[in-house]
Amino acid sequence: MYKKLITALVLIVSSNYSFGQDSQVTNRLYCNTTKTVFDLLRREYREEPMVYGRGATPEAAIMSLWINPNTGTWTIVVSTSDKTCVVAGGIDLRIVGDGGTSKSF
Repeated sequence: MYKKLITALVLIVSSNYSFGQDSQVTNRLYCNTTKTVFDLLRREYREEPMVYGRGATPEAAIMSLWINPNTGTWTIVVSTSDKTCVVAGGIDLRIVGDGGTSKSF
């Protein structure tokens, strides 16, 4: 079940974003070097990567889900060869298992 969910998330997020110089997407997202974004997530939110995956096309970006299991915060980022952008983030992360049971972080 998780594999299908993660695959769907990777395909949706990483194949629908263009991070070129003139992209309108980057005007609405926080983007920086990958090192800068990853350092920020670790330092400010104490998040670590939980899952990651590459989009279905060769030029596709890599999506990763970062979480802090103590606070329940989460962040989805998409990385290309030269930058990383924060796509979404939130609180109250829950992982839903088979049968509808969930685990809160």
